[in-house]
Amino acid sequence: MSKKEKLRVQKEKQDKLMQEMELQEQREIEAARSGMSKSAERFIKKAKKERKNGYEGKVLMLLKLLMLIPLAYSGIFYCAVTVAGIATGYMSEMPKWVGAVMGIGSLIIIAGVLFAFFKKYIISFIAVLAGTVFYMRGAMYIIDNISDKLKNYSGANPDLMDMDKDYMLYYYPIMIVTLFSFIMAIISIVKKIKKKKRLQSERDNAPVKSIIEE
Repeated sequence: MSKKEKLRVQKEKQDKLMQEMELQEQREIEAARSGMSKSAERFIKKAKKERKNGYEGKVLMLLKLLMLIPLAYSGIFYCAVTVAGIATGYMSEMPKWVGAVMGIGSLIIIAGVLFAFFKKYIISFIAVLAGTVFYMRGAMYIIDNISDKLKNYSGANPDLMDMDKDYMLYYYPIMIVTLFSFIMAIISIVKKIKKKKRLQSERDNAPVKSIIEE
């Protein structure tokens, strides 16, 4: 083989080697870009999820704090006044069971609110709903009793004509606690459904690796 031919063969080998090096470098760049793209995508998804969870967490906390107001007003203060009035004989026309069911209902509602602060929203709603049923059973008896007496009332004091409405304002706010508890339970259920669907989607779209042994 002549010297010229040797140089030509050597040059072809060098060109081929350069092409392979360039292809390898291009593959590495593409792989790096792909990895960066996937990492960025994961980071964006994580940031969006954390932001969304942050908003939901703030809404839930706001509801929990707001529900303390009607709880303190109706479930604690006016419930205690009513139970004490019945127990001491001040409200002698009311049977003892009225104070009992209202007191029990209030305690169950308080327990339900505590469950909400421990993020047990579904249990919280069930407890608050049950407590509200007990509480309102006694409250409605008192309001109906007053309404019946006012139908035949012919006194000179016009303020007494609205006594049943006054008692509604004392007791009815407790249902706001039930409403807020219901909203939190719905948010919790929706979150659980979304999480379940997301996990199912991740399982369905997970890459399948096959190992072939030769």
